[in-house]
Amino acid sequence: MKFKDKLKLLNYVLKARLLKVPHPLAIRWNITYRCSLNCIYCNFGNTQYSDTLEAAELKTKDIFLILRQLSDFGLITVSFSGGEPMLRDDIGDIITYCKGRGIKPEMNSSGKFIASRVKELKDIALLKLSLDGPEGIHELTRKGVTFKELIKAADACAKHNIRFSFSTTITKYNVNYLNDILDIAHFYKTIVAFQPLTVFYENSQCIKECFPSQKEFKAAVEMLMQEKRRGNKHIRNSSPGLSYILNWPKYKRLRCWAGKVFCVIEPDGTLSPCDRINHNMQLPNCLSGGFKKAYESLVTLKECSGCGFCGTIELNFLMAFNFSGTNPIRKYV
Repeated sequence: MKFKDKLKLLNYVLKARLLKVPHPLAIRWNITYRCSLNCIYCNFGNTQYSDTLEAAELKTKDIFLILRQLSDFGLITVSFSGGEPMLRDDIGDIITYCKGRGIKPEMNSSGKFIASRVKELKDIALLKLSLDGPEGIHELTRKGVTFKELIKAADACAKHNIRFSFSTTITKYNVNYLNDILDIAHFYKTIVAFQPLTVFYENSQCIKECFPSQKEFKAAVEMLMQEKRRGNKHIRNSSPGLSYILNWPKYKRLRCWAGKVFCVIEPDGTLSPCDRINHNMQLPNCLSGGFKKAYESLVTLKECSGCGFCGTIELNFLMAFNFSGTNPIRKYV
């Protein structure tokens, strides 16, 4: 992170904490709900998220408009997600435009379409590839993308000097294979974000079937904590972050700053504090009066059961002035 961005970040944190003036430090933008995969713990590849939703997605010009507004608002980082962002033909143009406006573009991807289109990602700050284990385990949980396609994506990024990391969802299928994942990260000299399964309001049935036992999960996280103490540099999770998820699925109390220092833009421009819960209310849209108006109209979330997502935990610890949560990712972002 550049020095000026560090100063900007510190300014936003202090204003939000001391003056109660909210300002987004980072935004996740679900740029599409379309997905060609059918992962066993996710519904995005299901029929309810079919290609008919493409018509509701923002057009390129509308995305550029919102990016200009985000830039004027002083946003530091946006992480494009989905669905699979690579299903948008204009994703490369969006990333390039984002960087040109002074915002660091990051992106989550299954890796399926990366190798053949890697040059479109030349301006990306960080690509986060989903990796659920060695070949057999990865292909068991992530239906629709082969392990070889993922490795080709990583190789293509390495060849073209594109920074990338891995993201791993811990399930009953891979809970005993986390060391194998760390070996892959070691080979590519990058990091892995380990995250627990979280029940979303739209996928509660399928996801519970993939839960590891609490005993297995705790043992896996304790192993990661031990690796951190030994100096393993390939674990993105901070030590406080690992301690926080240790007691999954019940977490210790940690103030969540959703809607205050981070938020989510949906494919149609709808803005929400967090997309992990059902809000049961009319949410603002970035195209109706602009991003600033939509952001300032977000309501404070009622307490939820907590989540184990790395980005959320890091920002919440940052707002609690626990700066160790960002240490593992500084050299990569």
